[in-house]
Amino acid sequence: GERGTTIVGSLEGYTKILKHELHGAEMLETAASEKLFTPPSYILDLGGVRVLVVALVNTSSKCMAGSEDVRLGVQTEADIAPDNDNHPHPVIARPPPALTVELASVAATIHLSGHWAERLHRRRFLHTPIDMTVYRYGSGGYGWVALKTRRVVPPSAFGFRNENYLVSRVRRELLALHNVALSSDALSPFGDNRRNWHDGKVRSLSAKLLSTLPAISAQLDDELTKTPDTKLYLRVATAG
Repeated sequence: GERGTTIVGSLEGYTKILKHELHGAEMLETAASEKLFTPPSYILDLGGVRVLVVALVNTSSKCMAGSEDVRLGVQTEADIAPDNDNHPHPVIARPPPALTVELASVAATIHLSGHWAERLHRRRFLHTPIDMTVYRYGSGGYGWVALKTRRVVPPSAFGFRNENYLVSRVRRELLALHNVALSSDALSPFGDNRRNWHDGKVRSLSAKLLSTLPAISAQLDDELTKTPDTKLYLRVATAG
């Protein structure tokens, strides 16, 4: 908890990230994939501390997609061989073709955009956030399990600050409503030199939402005129 608040700047931000872990898993599950799973997860309040509880899963492989914690992975550029994908903790894992197809299908269903991600000068084309890791699931290896889903839902551009790519997320309903695909790694340090295009799509959608507020306000004014004895309270939620 203390380390989490240091990263995101506040206890409120840390609490939001716990919710984003669940929202990301729910978003993946809505794709109804028969091969990609997320473990059962719960948020519990224990002794005044809010924690995320994730069920143990039997993974039978090294990381097959995404990037594990940098403390476990390759530390410096000098550690990167010309072809270092067999490293126990690669900078960014190279998924097998079948997994690449599955992740692309899931991303298309839930309005996530494929994008180039970069870390320690290693680049991969991804369909999910760089820090969402995927492992072969079960002793029979019949599917994959996705962990660290907190950044699956793309970020919001409202009131953007450096830590916002961790804390603020767009509403999943907004993506479906406007039928737009956004990159989970937009507005983050993980995009390559073409990330401005993905960042621009996030900012454009945020601006589009803001442009609807005058119409909403006018509609409320009209309703209040018709029913002056009724008090209406509106909270426009712009980010998760």
